[in-house]
Amino acid sequence: MGLVETHWRYRYQGWRLVQMQIETIFPAVFVIALLGGCGGSGGSDGSGGSDIGGSVPRTSCGSAGAFQRCSLQHDDLTREYLIYVPNSYSGQGAIPLLLNFHGYGSNATDQHNYANFRLLADAEQFVLVVPEGTLLGDRQHWAVGSWTSESTTDDIDFVKTLIDTVSSDYLIDATRVYATGMSNGGYMSYHLACNLSHRIAAIASVTGSMSFETYDGCRPAQPTSVMQIHGTDDDVVPIDGDTWTKPIDDVIDYWVVYDGCDPEAEVTAVPDSNEDGVISERLSYDQCIGGTEVRYYRMNGMGHIWPETFRGDDLSGASVIWAFLSKYSTQGRIDQEM
Repeated sequence: MGLVETHWRYRYQGWRLVQMQIETIFPAVFVIALLGGCGGSGGSDGSGGSDIGGSVPRTSCGSAGAFQRCSLQHDDLTREYLIYVPNSYSGQGAIPLLLNFHGYGSNATDQHNYANFRLLADAEQFVLVVPEGTLLGDRQHWAVGSWTSESTTDDIDFVKTLIDTVSSDYLIDATRVYATGMSNGGYMSYHLACNLSHRIAAIASVTGSMSFETYDGCRPAQPTSVMQIHGTDDDVVPIDGDTWTKPIDDVIDYWVVYDGCDPEAEVTAVPDSNEDGVISERLSYDQCIGGTEVRYYRMNGMGHIWPETFRGDDLSGASVIWAFLSKYSTQGRIDQEM
């Protein structure tokens, strides 16, 4: 008789908690099944968002002020993504692009609902794209090695094509393309920083890490600003690593060295917004090449979640991520550019 582990999975629609469900996970697929709950639940077709339009042909993708499901062809596959263009977009000036990647076994609709950047996209004027992964078995994934090592999908090239496609439809600032994601989506963000840094200005990972394959093969073209948000009680992607994933401290150390940062972090307390008496830390490594930065939110007592203050957490994930990413371009810190 095998061990059975109960995994609580949270799913949010917009600003409201709409569902809590229990998923039973068997040891033969322990790591993969746990990662399957990352970033929300739902079917692999990405359906379920009432504010998201149906799939439309590649030639008429998106409109200002509305989420739209779009598609493109890549490696003989139809790849889908959600796109939100800010309601005041006029096409008169280039604006940033944010890519938001879902977790393993999740989908774009759930990622949008769980880690919602829509209000920020309107307020800060950037195009938001939430891509769909491809199926590995019966779960959507991003190919980053480790538990996805059997994947034949070239997600790096897909992201190149996706950036080109969105840029052909909208006036995108090519120096300000950013990546973020939850769990497997965080791994994908690091994978892009390692393999597409000439096009990705900065990344932020929430409960993700670097696989051994990504870590060992990481060859960034230039220093890249990275942010990590991780909980000490994350039992899906352990903060101290495992046989299939790098410890978060090793990930941070890699980028501190590569970006040429001061190895001594500035440590500040994260405000105890929920007044539970648990104090978390923000570690900032600065004086990096080109004004880049490495920032690490070490959240004491937090599990495998995307934090938001409106859900009772100490940190507003979307807000701190955009505040961090938006400071950088592929040339470094924006206010230090010549």
